[in-house]
Amino acid sequence: MSSFANLAQVLRDEVKHYNGILSITEEMQKALVANNFEELNSALKKQQLSIVASGKLEEERSQVLANLGTELGLSAKDITLSMVIEVAPQEKREEFIELQKQLTDKVDKIKTVSSQNEVLIKDSLSYIDYAMKMFTAIEEKKTYDRGSEQDANKRQSVNRVFDKRV
Repeated sequence: MSSFANLAQVLRDEVKHYNGILSITEEMQKALVANNFEELNSALKKQQLSIVASGKLEEERSQVLANLGTELGLSAKDITLSMVIEVAPQEKREEFIELQKQLTDKVDKIKTVSSQNEVLIKDSLSYIDYAMKMFTAIEEKKTYDRGSEQDANKRQSVNRVFDKRV
């Protein structure tokens, strides 16, 4: 198999892999919206495994690109997919352009969904923080009290349901 064919196969594998990561990220979003922590935990485990697999695919792509760079007389350290597209045979050039576009689109979609998930998580944490503050600072007002209302406000006791915020 030629180096161009090897690179095309690795890129196809990466596109397929990023489709899977996008699905997992969308699963996480659904779990966050539904407050389904079991499903969220399951998706997080899948995501961790996918990250390891991503690293292996990126390493494989880097190796194939380095080999291709050496064959083409380009610096193996600095070679990019865009450089390969410029020197690739016409039949492979179009495939590489399409694969590059697919990879970019998938990564952009993953970033978008991940950003949305981040907002959902921050909103949930804000709500939890608010609820904890409500539980830890329940004020007990006295029905009958001597003195002015201002003095009564100073003497109000605070019941604490919890000693600490989590």
